[in-house]
Amino acid sequence: MKNALTTTALATFLSIGAFGAASAMPAAAPATGAATAAPVELVHYRGPGAHRGHHRVLPRHVIVRSLRHRGFRHIRDVRRIRGDYVVHARGYRGPVRLVVDGRTARILSRQPLHRHGHQPGVRFQGSNGSFTYSFGIY
Repeated sequence: MKNALTTTALATFLSIGAFGAASAMPAAAPATGAATAAPVELVHYRGPGAHRGHHRVLPRHVIVRSLRHRGFRHIRDVRRIRGDYVVHARGYRGPVRLVVDGRTARILSRQPLHRHGHQPGVRFQGSNGSFTYSFGIY
């Protein structure tokens, strides 16, 4: 009984597969000698990054306003680089360099700028006559 059921199921699956393959085959072209072109459906290629949508880069004043609302002051050196903005500003801990997403005004990276005062690490400098050296660990 078990063998008969397995054989019947196998025969059913094989016949469904053969029927599906036969119905998927294209019909033969008419033998009239004149070639008829089948209609072609064109698909638009949107290029790489199409899944991100078509967002435009925000203008400079919108980026500056967004940073001001977040508490940054003395915003300067606003440069646009490949859709992102690089900005020098003063945060509550001191001067920082920010990379801001040009489409959403989200801060991508924040790097402190240590222009004055204590710099982290150790630095050695010196000279002995005609030889000068500088060595630092940061």
